[in-house]
Amino acid sequence: MKPIISPVVFLVIGVAAGIVIERQILHPRRSAGIAPASPSSQQRIEKSPSRQSALQPAPADHSESNRTVPSLTEIESALRECTRIWDFAQANTQAAEIASRVRTADIPAALKLAGALGNHGAKTAFAEALLRRWGEIDASSALAFAQAIRNFSERIAAISSALNGWAKRDLTGALSWARQLPPGRVRNGAIDGLTKAVLASENPLKSLKVVEASSQLNGVELRGFRSQILQLWATTDPAATAAYLTESPQFLLEPHLFRSVAGSWAAIDPTAAMAWVNQLPNDSRKNQALLGAAQEWARIDPVAAATFGGSLPRGDLQIAYMTHVASRWGEADPRAAAAWAQQLPESSTKKQVLQNIINQWAQAEPQAAFAYVQTMSPDRTSSEMIRGTLGQWANQDPISASVWVTNLPPGRTREDVLRNLMNTWAWRDPSSAANFALNLPVGKNRNDAVGQVAQNWAAIDVQAAVNWAKNLPPGPTHDRALQSMAGRVAGADLQTALGLASSLPPGRAQEEIFGSIANEWARFDVSGAATWMQQLPDGPAKERALRSVSESWARTDPQAAAAYVQGLPDGNLKTEILQNSIGPAWASSDPQTAAAWASQLPEGRVRNEVMRRVADTLAESSPQSAANWVASMPPGDSQNQAALNVISRWAQSEPASAATWASEFPDGPVREQALHNVARHWALEDSTATATWLQTLPQGRARDSAIDAFVQSVDGYDAGLATKWANVIGDEQNRQRVVENVARRWLGEDEAAARTWIEQANLPAEVRNRLLNQK
Repeated sequence: MKPIISPVVFLVIGVAAGIVIERQILHPRRSAGIAPASPSSQQRIEKSPSRQSALQPAPADHSESNRTVPSLTEIESALRECTRIWDFAQANTQAAEIASRVRTADIPAALKLAGALGNHGAKTAFAEALLRRWGEIDASSALAFAQAIRNFSERIAAISSALNGWAKRDLTGALSWARQLPPGRVRNGAIDGLTKAVLASENPLKSLKVVEASSQLNGVELRGFRSQILQLWATTDPAATAAYLTESPQFLLEPHLFRSVAGSWAAIDPTAAMAWVNQLPNDSRKNQALLGAAQEWARIDPVAAATFGGSLPRGDLQIAYMTHVASRWGEADPRAAAAWAQQLPESSTKKQVLQNIINQWAQAEPQAAFAYVQTMSPDRTSSEMIRGTLGQWANQDPISASVWVTNLPPGRTREDVLRNLMNTWAWRDPSSAANFALNLPVGKNRNDAVGQVAQNWAAIDVQAAVNWAKNLPPGPTHDRALQSMAGRVAGADLQTALGLASSLPPGRAQEEIFGSIANEWARFDVSGAATWMQQLPDGPAKERALRSVSESWARTDPQAAAAYVQGLPDGNLKTEILQNSIGPAWASSDPQTAAAWASQLPEGRVRNEVMRRVADTLAESSPQSAANWVASMPPGDSQNQAALNVISRWAQSEPASAATWASEFPDGPVREQALHNVARHWALEDSTATATWLQTLPQGRARDSAIDAFVQSVDGYDAGLATKWANVIGDEQNRQRVVENVARRWLGEDEAAARTWIEQANLPAEVRNRLLNQK
């Protein structure tokens, strides 16, 4: 469970508070800024909760009489000086100090006069500190002022600041008030704001106890408060926070808290942090703590952190740990980190760690990373790294990267790197990328590079890309450029795209362009695309366009599409489009009409496929209707396949109903497969109900098939149950095979229970001996 708020929210609240000063807090709806504004139809202002007694002012601030209190004129002058300080931290600190010296009675006026100071971070710090102080002294007035703010987001920020002040002296009262706000973002923001850093930093343990004892929080809010306070506490006293975590009931704490605490502690004292991590129980909390410590430990002593990682068992945890270490080490010294990774034993951990280091290195110094990768022994991993580093390099300096690409030896790595380079370069500077591509040696690589440039250039500037492509010399490169940009051009300027296609001689390039145009055209005008396609001269180009437009056509006007295709000469094209486009699309939009149309088709692949799709579509919304429709189909392969499709879908939503229907099938392969499908899905949902149903089935192949499926499903979470049911399978040879497979896993999970069962079970002696004597 993630905390309700995060440090990012604190930052947002702080920024919003700055806006509040400039726009609304400094210019509230009421001049005095104390009483809430009246609601209107345009603006809903949250009313103060009814329990006003909780808003009694704090004792008077007598310290004002013991120090020099500046006038409003002096406060304004001091704030103006803050805005001239270029060191933001210093300016903010000074602004907060000014806020601490404002007379309580002058707080509303001080907020108002700051409005003339322009937009400056010091003003944010001033307003936030002043509202927090006002909330601590006189929560009623501070919150009334905040609630009068018109802007919704600014009102939330102001309420949050005032509540933070109130919470310093009376957290329970502040929580009670926030809880009584009307449900919504204002209420949520108010409750979230109460966990700001000031709440946890002064006395986090006390804050935790107050929060945990509060009856004003629901479970989600309580977990959010606890999580945020603990994370803030860990930044100031990680050892104490770790002790609190260790002593708390584990069910109260999420694993991410252990990660935060371990990371904060390791940044200060990695030895102590790791000692704490090592004594944690071996579960997800310890794993998360280990990963949190790894990141910070690697900043201080990457060698020690990496050495420890090498002692972890191989697996996902080690890979994650070592990757965290490598990431931090790679930030500081990628060459040393890469050299360390190279010495690791060959494993998936080494590959992941080295890949992480090189990727990070390439983002900062792609040329150096690329040079290093080239010194590695050639293998699949180094080839992948070459592609990755050159990709980063191409993002920063494609011209320099292109020189290295051309010097690579011919092969797949060079082709992949070149493809990635052209893709990146064409987006950044298509003209320069085009010049480079045209200077490559004649051949496939050149054509592919030109095609990539054409496609990306057309997405940026269609007319410029078209002009460039049209001026290319006739030949494969020219055709490939037009072919690659056809879809982009068609989406932007259909007539230009048609002109490009017509300028090509008949052949593969023209066919592909026609297909791209038809596909793009059909996206926004199916009828127009279909009409254009029908007017093309017969030939491969028209066939390609028909394939591209047929599915969209069938979704919008299936009867017209089906009639046109059925009028084509018999052959592969007609069968392919009816079977793969018209039938499926029609069945998805109108299964009943599609079924009536399909029933008139001659027996064969097209009819079978449409029937199957109709059954699928009906089964998604009404499995019972689908079953009734399948029952009305003529016997044969189409009916059998449709029935199995309906059973598979029905078993996922209503397995008991699906089981009843499947049990009525006549003996044979279809019944066996149907019962198998039902048992497989049902067992994952309710193994007890499935087992009860299995006991009602008559002995035979169908029952064995269902039991086999049941065993496969439950084996993943109850090997003992799976083993016992496997021994019920009727066919002896199949029974022995399944029993041995699942019993071996049971022995690995619970050897004592498994051995007891095996010794007493009715098993052949050779099977029993193999299981009991396995190593």
